[in-house]
Amino acid sequence: MYTIGSDQATSVITSSPWAEQTRSSHLRAGINLASWAIDALRHPGAIHRARSSQYPRVAALLDTLGDAPAETSDPSGDWYFILPAPDGTGRRQRLDQIAITP
Repeated sequence: MYTIGSDQATSVITSSPWAEQTRSSHLRAGINLASWAIDALRHPGAIHRARSSQYPRVAALLDTLGDAPAETSDPSGDWYFILPAPDGTGRRQRLDQIAITP
């Protein structure tokens, strides 16, 4: 069973040298996992349930992404969504770079 640790335990863990050294790779991994999950929710069998969930940011993100292509061809393995830019071209953005308004 998963249990959330105390604030003191969280502080000890996140302030450790190992956590400091690996923070950016953990952040990237989390963004990539969330990108994969939101891309999976865009499929026809899941999108209607995802839009009606109790999480308005999920619906807002799905609206923002629309049918934007997702790509993982970057050498780093990062996920990107190709969103329309104001000049009509496509702009590669990671999930954490996409502005949404719930």
